[in-house]
Amino acid sequence: MIVLPLNRPMVAIEKNDMCGKKFCLRCLVCMLVVSCGAVARAQQTSEEAILAFTGAADFSELDQEEFERLSDYLVRPLRINYASQHALLESGLLDSFQAASLADYRSRHGDILSFAELAAVDGFGEHFVTQLRPFVRLDGLLPEENRRKTSIEIKTRTALKPTYQGELRWSAGLNVNLKHRIVQTHLAFSKALTERTPSLSSISGGMAFTLPRSSLRFFIGDFNARFGQGLVLWTGMGMGGISSTASLRKNTTGLSASSSFTGMYSLSGVASDCVLGPFKLSLGLALPGIRTLRTSPEDFALMPVADLSLNLHCGQLSLTSYYHWNKDAKTSFSQRWCTGGVDIFSEIAFDWMNKSPAALAGVAGNPAGWLRLAGMVRYYSSDFSPDRSAAVRSLTKCTNEHSVSLAADFSFGKSLTLRGSEGFGSSQKRHTGSFSVDFGYFPVSKSAEDKMSRQLKMQLLWHALINDAFSLRIRMSERLRTWGLPSRTQIRLDGMFQSLPWVAIMRMETVLCRSYGLLGYLEGGYRNSLLSVYARMGLFMVDNWDDRIYVYERDAPGQFNAPAMYGRGVWAAMTMAWKFARWAAVYIRAGTTAYPFMTGEKKKPGTAELKLQLNMRF
Repeated sequence: MIVLPLNRPMVAIEKNDMCGKKFCLRCLVCMLVVSCGAVARAQQTSEEAILAFTGAADFSELDQEEFERLSDYLVRPLRINYASQHALLESGLLDSFQAASLADYRSRHGDILSFAELAAVDGFGEHFVTQLRPFVRLDGLLPEENRRKTSIEIKTRTALKPTYQGELRWSAGLNVNLKHRIVQTHLAFSKALTERTPSLSSISGGMAFTLPRSSLRFFIGDFNARFGQGLVLWTGMGMGGISSTASLRKNTTGLSASSSFTGMYSLSGVASDCVLGPFKLSLGLALPGIRTLRTSPEDFALMPVADLSLNLHCGQLSLTSYYHWNKDAKTSFSQRWCTGGVDIFSEIAFDWMNKSPAALAGVAGNPAGWLRLAGMVRYYSSDFSPDRSAAVRSLTKCTNEHSVSLAADFSFGKSLTLRGSEGFGSSQKRHTGSFSVDFGYFPVSKSAEDKMSRQLKMQLLWHALINDAFSLRIRMSERLRTWGLPSRTQIRLDGMFQSLPWVAIMRMETVLCRSYGLLGYLEGGYRNSLLSVYARMGLFMVDNWDDRIYVYERDAPGQFNAPAMYGRGVWAAMTMAWKFARWAAVYIRAGTTAYPFMTGEKKKPGTAELKLQLNMRF
């Protein structure tokens, strides 16, 4: 690594900062500093990257579309030196303040040359940039890409799954994204079929385009609408639990194009937004129930949507409202400020149909270099409708909850450079982790026997680096409540060895709730820039559904696969990803689950599946 004064703050240049131009002095310097065969990335898997960025403790807390979106950015990172402020906001990777701060920095200093320089931009910081890095690139467009006006991406999916009854279930999907400088179109089609049931199909698609030399954009078909902190209008799920400071707030994206396979969380209709100085106006007319118009015409309705936001250098103010014809109507005011490194955010909402309020407010900051703290209070009336809401919550669906949450991220100990990595983010503290506490009270009791329903959740995540290749992760969580099952205790231990290109992982987990559950697996893998192969085998013993254990299974990009392990059995899986051309990659997954340890009436049939996905980009 070399440090150069370039009429800006002292910055560090790394290999993956190279722009790709044939005669670029900056790239020549990079090539002298970093060997051509190494990739300057920290040893972090894609699964870890998504969990760290979202603040989720487990993939069961994420929805499929959110996982699919972040997986796409891992495969094709966002070029933040080239992306417009619209694109920065739509990505959901940055909030409005960070996007405005980055745009202002680029206008004054030019391109960001290294992640160390990005960490020095207002609103970013080393901790956030470390989490952001897997999803972004610092280079600009290559010469041939700059000349290319149109790109097309095609994804095909096929899955085969035989059943114990002798049926062969299969599903197939096609996802096509065509992007032009001013037009983006998306069409997805999926079909599921068994030998005995009729065909089930879903279609999603939409178009987004920007008028030349203007900030006026239009959306037709499926689109996403995500405003404020999600208390009124947010397409997608909210966080199911709180495990770190990152899980307490949400990044507003406004209106954005949908590119999901299913489009199950997006809105369908027409919409538009435009930027007028510091103001941004978003208007839309959604058509809920249009997907089921043939089978359930009574669900069809009109839903006008409106949002007016004021974007300032240090924050954002936003007024959001929608009216679901004769069914639901809400209005909210949200704000977010970042001053002196402290992030303050809140949203106040009112449900006009039920005449019921809801509110949340939070703050996050770094009192010390090794510590980040965050806190939030939430007030959701029992009459407040949770429809269209996806605010951060760990107890309810934005209704019938009064709660307070505290979270802390910490790091201490000697810094260690991970084996096979270099550049920004390759050096980590020996001990990192997070701790969270969430207490909630339910105005309307959860059971007839319990007059004051309360719940307390606590969670500790600890990551310890034993050396530059071996690490241990400990996750302990406790849930105490005054109704139903009074407590649930969960302890998980992960051991990971990484010496690229080889990876080995061991996991052991136990749950104590209704009775107890046990799970463990071993996994080995090989990965490089063109090929990755992983094999996993595990055992589980979970006799009660309340003790189920969720396990994330490796799959193709965008394929959300986190089954709940229940029963007494064994499972094995193999996944492979092969980039056989610059423009194409194929993904294969084969897995099977058997229950040889169950007897009598509880005996369960085994399952098997084979998946194939092909991604092409021209």
